[in-house]
Amino acid sequence: MEKSSFADFLTCPSVLSAVFVGGCVLLLAYILKSFRNASAEEKDQSEPGSSTVERKKDSAVSKQKKKQNWTRSADQAYAQPWLLKTLKNHTGQVHTIDFSSNGKYLASCGEEEPDPDPDLDMNSSSGSECNKENSRPPSADPSPRTKGLSRRQRKNRRREDSSPDSKKKKESKREPLTQFKLSISERVFVALLHPHMLTKEQLYVGGFPVQSPLHNNSVVFLVNSSSFSKSRFDVNAREFVPRLTSESRDASDSEESSGSEPDASFYVVNANVGVERLCARCGRGFFTTDKEYLTQERCVYHWGKLLTVPRGGVGAHYSCCNGKPGSLGCTTCKLHVWSGVLPGLNGPFEGYVKTRQRRSTPADGNYGVYALDCEMCYTVAGLELTRVTVVAVDGKLVYDSFVKPVNEIIDYNTRFSGITAKDLNHNAKKLREVQNDLRGFINADTILIGHGLENDLRALKLVHKTVVDTALVFPHYHGFPYRRSLRQLVSSYLKKEVQCGSNGHDSYEDACACMELVKYKIWKENKDFIMM
Repeated sequence: MEKSSFADFLTCPSVLSAVFVGGCVLLLAYILKSFRNASAEEKDQSEPGSSTVERKKDSAVSKQKKKQNWTRSADQAYAQPWLLKTLKNHTGQVHTIDFSSNGKYLASCGEEEPDPDPDLDMNSSSGSECNKENSRPPSADPSPRTKGLSRRQRKNRRREDSSPDSKKKKESKREPLTQFKLSISERVFVALLHPHMLTKEQLYVGGFPVQSPLHNNSVVFLVNSSSFSKSRFDVNAREFVPRLTSESRDASDSEESSGSEPDASFYVVNANVGVERLCARCGRGFFTTDKEYLTQERCVYHWGKLLTVPRGGVGAHYSCCNGKPGSLGCTTCKLHVWSGVLPGLNGPFEGYVKTRQRRSTPADGNYGVYALDCEMCYTVAGLELTRVTVVAVDGKLVYDSFVKPVNEIIDYNTRFSGITAKDLNHNAKKLREVQNDLRGFINADTILIGHGLENDLRALKLVHKTVVDTALVFPHYHGFPYRRSLRQLVSSYLKKEVQCGSNGHDSYEDACACMELVKYKIWKENKDFIMM
């Protein structure tokens, strides 16, 4: 009975009609799907240069343009000669194109050759050196990750993929920063430099480390008291005289009672005595020994210069935050720092080395000319060397090395030095190794060029007498001891910009700038017979 009822149900006309309609619907859906796949394959064959990723990008761009009420085909072939000429460095077929806010084209190509790395134009005008974006040499074949992207997209990818190793390779292949190519030999250039070399009196007054016969040929140097003024000159200001802690006073009193008279010609610091230092940033006093800080106090200061000349209706203010004199600082540091020198005669010092005389005279009579620049950081002992760079007359890099300070670093001074902790973690030499390297190609008759070179020689602990200082070659209109900064000199005479990056100064750039300034000076004085 049950079997007959189930058979009657299957043979019912309504059930048969429902099964028939369902089968027709499934068959129709299969046919439509096959038709779509076939049309997609034909489209791929007609456009072999496009890929699935590019089609997704084109569809996304088309949707975005529809939202902006701008309708056009997703893939257009811009093959007109005038357009291909306008879209420079886009050699492939252009799929999408748009205008940026500055009116330039932004195009995306299906297959495009990598854009060539533009050569650095060393003869360009001011500002070009600082506004150039980082670039790297083009590879033979574009990687799959950057293939099909626009120039702007590839530059962004390169920034993301940049690593310290690639940066070091890029720095090692840097082109020389040259502007003046004098048509004279290096020997003639040396002869023309002799009138600008500093005399013994200028070396002593300028603060260069020299050997003093009065102190058993020990190394001493003189520091002008005006170097410690952070604001405008005040004739009524009190002279800073380092004070001793209570323990050191007891020690000094015992020395006086024993009959020993201290030498007042220069100041010697005892390693076990706490001495008051003057902060080079905020001007407050703090106590340290030679190895540790006794005053644990945060430093609040203005890192910019105090501009006393009214500009734009604004009176005296700091260049960093436009704060007025006496206002609270805009930057903080965990401890106070000092320069490592005191006003007046400093010394005698240990650890200094002197450049040696060459045993034989060179065949051409040229002992060499180099430009030198150093970067320093703050330690408990003051400013210590962290990087040294030497360049030749043609601007080529001769020597460049990071240096590990002896004492613990308090502040890397990255805003101005460009040195970070990562730079000193690897391949950093000791000061003694750097001194030996420099004395290997710098002898006593080699001319060293720099800006404020006495600071670099102090940091190197190197005694050298054959120097040319651009701070004195281009004197300040107020006279010594006032000086014009390297940035002002380069901008005024070379019409270029240096030290304008956000990552601090570059010792290679500064050394090249000093060499170019001296070459400009020689050309200016002898342009009647010197050809550029």
